[in-house]
Amino acid sequence: MASTLAQRPNHKGFPKPGELIEFRSRRELTLQDRRILNLLIEHAGSQIALDHVHRIAMSALRGRHKGGERVRDSILRLMETTVVVPTRDSHGNEATERGVFLDSTTTTDDEDAPGAEVVYSFSRTMRRVIANSHYWGRLKRHIICSFQSKYALALYEATCLRAELQSCEQEMSVEDFRRVLGLVPGTLTAFKDLKKRAIDPAVME
Repeated sequence: MASTLAQRPNHKGFPKPGELIEFRSRRELTLQDRRILNLLIEHAGSQIALDHVHRIAMSALRGRHKGGERVRDSILRLMETTVVVPTRDSHGNEATERGVFLDSTTTTDDEDAPGAEVVYSFSRTMRRVIANSHYWGRLKRHIICSFQSKYALALYEATCLRAELQSCEQEMSVEDFRRVLGLVPGTLTAFKDLKKRAIDPAVME
């Protein structure tokens, strides 16, 4: 099987491990959280699974975003959010890996300062999951940064993942689709609310 780590960026975009597209979390990440996570993954590139410290300009993560959220807020949530990732044990059985996205980080206090930056490293759990990954989706930076809905970004990632699989058509339950969109249990429980506030905006974008 091909390794995700062996993949390189091409005209379809940069590779994101399928496990980090299909992750589950008890906390619902914001649009900025999801966008920044993708940009950190793209920036780390082929060194993503190494015990390595990465450095990126704050402006590269903030982009054209004009909201009140600070990059530091997203970095903190990525450090504190417990992530559940589907994986396999040493015998090939279905298993679950738990951890956080990021380990040690340093952020410039004044995000508007010249040379403001984020220094980060992926957690040991994430590095291990990525090192063992054999399926991926290819994402494009300009598309990631254009979404206005976090559900649209989640749906885009899920679609890109399936585009790289042998079978790109899938039938799933409403509950499974809720997880694809990144919804945590207890939110938008009525289907009419799910459709109006999550599915319709995502499909429209």
